[in-house]
Amino acid sequence: MPQFKFNYKISSENNLITIVEIGVLNLKSLFSFIKALNSDPLFSPKLDHIVDLNDIKFELTLEDVNKYVQHLESNSKIYGIKKIALITNTPNQVVYSTLFKIAKEQLQPLQSVEIFSTLQSAYNFIGKKTISFNQVSQTINQLKKEMIA
Repeated sequence: MPQFKFNYKISSENNLITIVEIGVLNLKSLFSFIKALNSDPLFSPKLDHIVDLNDIKFELTLEDVNKYVQHLESNSKIYGIKKIALITNTPNQVVYSTLFKIAKEQLQPLQSVEIFSTLQSAYNFIGKKTISFNQVSQTINQLKKEMIA
């Protein structure tokens, strides 16, 4: 599996960030991703998320998960109300996404995290009336093309 890469698009007018990730995701790449997002001037902790994890393989230990939970705990006050839709298609992705969901619900209860197997279901959960499903789908496809190019 290739090295971890990500691409995203922030749509401030729709209060939405669309994220595509590929490759092997470990603790170091997870924190690099978080740092990159947080440093983007358009990023807001109140943005809803649609995250395509279909091309990710998680390689995390229990210790890594605990470090991530500690990170969530120490930053729980800066994150606002938002919805996070995770799109998965393998047992590996579902297991780690479920751990992420549980940690978020316990430490950041204003955030709602759900796991889906289709983009349509993720889009429906986010519930945006200001952006169409086709626009979100096109954004994900474009983000993937840009990473491959």
